[in-house]
Amino acid sequence: MRGIRDQIVNLQFQKKEKQLQLEQSRFEPQSVIHQAELDLERAERDYQQLVERLALTKEKSQAKISEINASVRLLQDQFARMAELAGQFTVMAPKSGMVIYAVTGTEAR
Repeated sequence: MRGIRDQIVNLQFQKKEKQLQLEQSRFEPQSVIHQAELDLERAERDYQQLVERLALTKEKSQAKISEINASVRLLQDQFARMAELAGQFTVMAPKSGMVIYAVTGTEAR
C-alpha cells in the first residue's frame, strides 16, 4: 500500500504540472491546447483509478485481517477447551514406582 500512496503523491504533482501546462498554453494553437487538455484529463483519470485501487486494497487488507482474527479466536477457543479437558484427566498408577516402557516388534542389534 505504501507504493500506491507514493504513486498517488506523484500523480498529484503530475496533475498540477498538466494543469500549469494547460494554463500556459492558452495563447498556443488550438491543437496544442487540446493536447494539454487531454494530458490533464489522462492524469486525472490515472489519479482517480489509483485512489480507487488504494481503497480496494485497504478493503482487501481489512477483510484478510478480519479473517485472520476469526481464525485466531477459533484456535484460542479450541485451545481453551483442550486445556479444560486436559485438566479433568487424572492419570493413576496401580502402584508407586518408576515407569518403564518397552518397544515391541524390534529387536536390539
